[in-house]
Amino acid sequence: MPNMYEVHANFEKNWTEILCRQLAEYGYIPNQSLGVNEIGYQYFNLRRRLVSENPRKILKSDVFSCPEHLKDGLEKLEQKIRSGENILPHLSRKIGSLTETDPLLNDWGIHHLHLGKEIQDDGFIERTGPILFVRFDAENAYFIWVEEHGRAHSPWSKQEMVRILYRNWPESIERFRFKGFQGSSVSDNDIKLLRRSGGMYFIETEPGVVYGAIGGGYSTARTSLEARISADRYIIAIKDSEKYLRENIARIVKLIHKETGYVLGPKIKFLLGIDQRDIYAIEVDNRVFCKIGSL
Repeated sequence: MPNMYEVHANFEKNWTEILCRQLAEYGYIPNQSLGVNEIGYQYFNLRRRLVSENPRKILKSDVFSCPEHLKDGLEKLEQKIRSGENILPHLSRKIGSLTETDPLLNDWGIHHLHLGKEIQDDGFIERTGPILFVRFDAENAYFIWVEEHGRAHSPWSKQEMVRILYRNWPESIERFRFKGFQGSSVSDNDIKLLRRSGGMYFIETEPGVVYGAIGGGYSTARTSLEARISADRYIIAIKDSEKYLRENIARIVKLIHKETGYVLGPKIKFLLGIDQRDIYAIEVDNRVFCKIGSL
């Protein structure tokens, strides 16, 4: 029996528009000519690079210390973290670019924050030589150490940071542990070179305790694997949901009529709706929401 309904929907276009609106709310202007896959990657990569504004408990490692002249700046930053304020001004100025990536974050899930006290004209806190290395989850901020960077200092590939995480908070990185594996010996310089080439490796924090990429890993193009996987997962689910809508439109129309009394058709226009992990088809004329998929 031929389908009596004509469905007008373009969820991929709607998803692109949603991503661009979200990026605009963050203050960015995406290049829409890049296509939905790349815009999606830029969005999820940015989400990883930013720190969500929710209150966190601060935990300090057994080797943590801060230079005296930076303690006021550290205290201000701690207050922001505990209260869930925006700490974007403490991030690298590279956060202003959607095309930048953070190798340390991609590899080990570790942010680096500046400890200045005054906001500069560009909206960022004054830059400091020593910077805070910290790993965040939803509830905690794990302060690893304060290390010098710039000029002759290159702290980015010091695997001691992973050992500090393991020694102080092993439960926080347990899901990244490879049980039954033996680690191969890599130097800090090896890690620096491997990141440049997109090569992968394991870190052995002690004999028999081996970890993979705590930050989700990176591709051979040195982009975030976690952000790329998220972008791909969303677009696949969105395309599958539109396919489901088209293939089941008669049943969906019947369900909408049963639930709302609305009689739809024969031409029906839908927009994409997303609420957390649920995907909805929004019938335009009557603003009826119908769940058709999940992420």
